[in-house]
Amino acid sequence: MLFPTVTRAHELCNQLGPSRMIAPVMFGLWAFNIISAHHAKAKRLAQQLLQIGESSSDAVLEIGGHHASAGSSVASANLEQGLAHAERVLQ
Repeated sequence: MLFPTVTRAHELCNQLGPSRMIAPVMFGLWAFNIISAHHAKAKRLAQQLLQIGESSSDAVLEIGGHHASAGSSVASANLEQGLAHAERVLQ
Protein backbone atom coordinates (compact mmCIF):
# COMPACT_ATOMS: atom_id res chain seq x y z
CA MET A 1 0.00 0.00 0.00
CA LEU A 2 0.93 3.68 0.00
CA PHE A 3 1.76 4.10 3.68
CA PRO A 4 4.88 1.85 3.68
CA THR A 5 6.17 3.68 0.60
CA VAL A 6 5.64 7.07 2.20
CA THR A 7 7.25 5.88 5.42
CA ARG A 8 10.30 4.64 3.51
CA ALA A 9 10.56 7.93 1.61
CA HIS A 10 10.53 9.78 4.93
CA GLU A 11 13.28 7.53 6.32
CA LEU A 12 15.45 8.19 3.26
CA CYS A 13 14.90 11.94 3.55
CA ASN A 14 15.94 11.84 7.19
CA GLN A 15 19.11 9.93 6.27
CA LEU A 16 20.02 12.46 3.59
CA GLY A 17 19.38 15.46 5.82
CA PRO A 18 18.13 18.88 4.74
CA SER A 19 18.74 19.46 1.05
CA ARG A 20 17.14 21.27 -1.87
CA MET A 21 17.06 17.95 -3.70
CA ILE A 22 14.65 16.30 -1.26
CA ALA A 23 12.27 19.26 -0.94
CA PRO A 24 9.75 17.91 -3.50
CA VAL A 25 9.62 14.57 -1.67
CA MET A 26 9.25 16.37 1.67
CA PHE A 27 6.36 18.40 0.25
CA GLY A 28 4.68 15.19 -0.90
CA LEU A 29 5.16 13.71 2.57
CA TRP A 30 3.70 16.86 4.11
CA ALA A 31 0.65 16.65 1.81
CA PHE A 32 0.13 12.96 2.63
CA ASN A 33 0.30 13.68 6.38
CA ILE A 34 -1.92 16.77 6.32
CA ILE A 35 -4.59 14.90 4.34
CA SER A 36 -4.29 11.91 6.69
CA ALA A 37 -4.79 14.22 9.70
CA HIS A 38 -1.31 13.48 11.07
CA HIS A 39 -0.95 17.13 11.98
CA ALA A 40 2.09 16.84 14.27
CA LYS A 41 4.09 15.03 11.55
CA ALA A 42 2.86 17.48 8.93
CA LYS A 43 3.95 20.43 11.08
CA ARG A 44 7.47 18.98 11.51
CA LEU A 45 7.74 18.44 7.76
CA ALA A 46 6.51 21.98 7.09
CA GLN A 47 9.16 23.35 9.45
CA GLN A 48 11.84 21.31 7.68
CA LEU A 49 10.63 22.56 4.29
CA LEU A 50 10.75 26.15 5.47
CA GLN A 51 14.24 25.64 6.87
CA ILE A 52 15.43 24.16 3.56
CA GLY A 53 13.94 27.10 1.65
CA GLU A 54 15.43 29.72 3.93
CA SER A 55 18.88 28.13 4.14
CA SER A 56 19.14 27.61 0.39
CA SER A 57 17.96 31.15 -0.46
CA ASP A 58 15.63 29.56 -2.99
CA ALA A 59 12.45 31.64 -3.25
CA VAL A 60 10.39 28.77 -4.68
CA LEU A 61 11.36 26.40 -1.86
CA GLU A 62 10.76 29.12 0.72
CA ILE A 63 7.27 29.72 -0.71
CA GLY A 64 6.62 25.96 -0.51
CA GLY A 65 7.73 25.98 3.12
CA HIS A 66 5.43 28.87 3.97
CA HIS A 67 2.58 27.21 2.06
CA ALA A 68 3.02 23.99 4.05
CA SER A 69 3.42 25.92 7.31
CA ALA A 70 0.23 27.89 6.61
CA GLY A 71 -1.71 24.68 6.00
CA SER A 72 -0.32 22.98 9.09
CA SER A 73 -1.03 26.01 11.26
CA VAL A 74 -4.64 26.28 10.11
CA ALA A 75 -5.15 22.51 10.49
CA SER A 76 -4.04 22.78 14.12
CA ALA A 77 -6.29 25.81 14.76
CA ASN A 78 -3.44 28.34 14.89
CA LEU A 79 -5.10 30.79 12.53
CA GLU A 80 -2.86 33.80 13.24
CA GLN A 81 0.28 31.85 12.46
CA GLY A 82 -1.38 30.37 9.38
CA LEU A 83 -2.29 33.84 8.15
CA ALA A 84 1.28 35.07 8.71
CA HIS A 85 2.67 32.21 6.60
CA ALA A 86 0.00 32.74 3.91
CA GLU A 87 0.92 36.41 3.71
CA ARG A 88 4.57 35.45 3.17
CA VAL A 89 3.49 33.25 0.27
CA LEU A 90 1.80 36.22 -1.36
CA GLN A 91 4.77 38.57 -0.99
